[in-house]
Parts: sequence; structure tokens; C-alpha cells
Amino acid sequence: MSAKVIERVSALDAGASYEGLQMLKTAFYRFGARKQPREARAVLLEGALLMLRRGEVTCATELGRMLVDALSRQEEGEAIGGSGGGGGGGEGDGDGGAEGLCSVLAAFAALPAPAGPRAPAAAVDAQVDEVGRFAMEAVRLAHK
Repeated sequence: MSAKVIERVSALDAGASYEGLQMLKTAFYRFGARKQPREARAVLLEGALLMLRRGEVTCATELGRMLVDALSRQEEGEAIGGSGGGGGGGEGDGDGGAEGLCSVLAAFAALPAPAGPRAPAAAVDAQVDEVGRFAMEAVRLAHK
């Protein structure tokens, strides 16, 4: 089911990252409302990786942080929407758990750094800050 969402987002033009991000977030909340937490987390994981492949670090970071939040809610027994009731699924079961976080972190690390005279330092700093926040949240989750 989440594969259909990823296919639709993949079909969007490269410049339509905002629309793709909104589609992914909507799918995440819909799966959560349907009590399908594994599918919801899979959408975030695959969506973050897709956005990274496109070089959309801001979108990927937002999805990655949502994944960390969903995993921490799962550990606390909350539903995806945050309204209580079991989160379901396990952390290492291929649905965006610890392995998923590691794959997102690895994809961030594989991104080529903006270089050259046209790469503004502020843009590079902002990208590093976003990835750093995501990594810190992932580490906090791992130490809960």
C-alpha cells in the first residue's frame, strides 16, 4: 500500500518537492488513522530516502524527524496520531525502526556536500543543522 504512495510521489516533477512532502505526510496520517502503523512508518522511511535521492534535504529531514517521533510514540504505546492506544510493530522489523533510521542517516552521509563558489555558506550551514537535529533525535530515541 505504501508503495503506491511512493510511486505517485516519484512520478512528480523534481521541482514539486513541497507537493510530494504533503502527499507523504497525508499518507502517514491516513495509515495512522486506519491503525496501520507499520505502513505509516514505511511511508516516512521510503519518503525520506526518496527525497534524499532527489537532493531535497529539508523535506527528507522533516520526514526523518516524523519517523523518530513515530518510533518514540510506538515505544510509549501511543497511536500514530498521538491520541493513545497501541502503536504496534517492532523496532527492528523493517518498517522504519532502528534499521530504517540507520539507512536514513547513511543516506544523509552519502549526500555530496555543496561545493564551489556558488554554494552559499549559509545554505551549507542550514543543511548541516537540519541533519544534526535529526541525528540527535535519533540518538535520543536509541537511548530511551
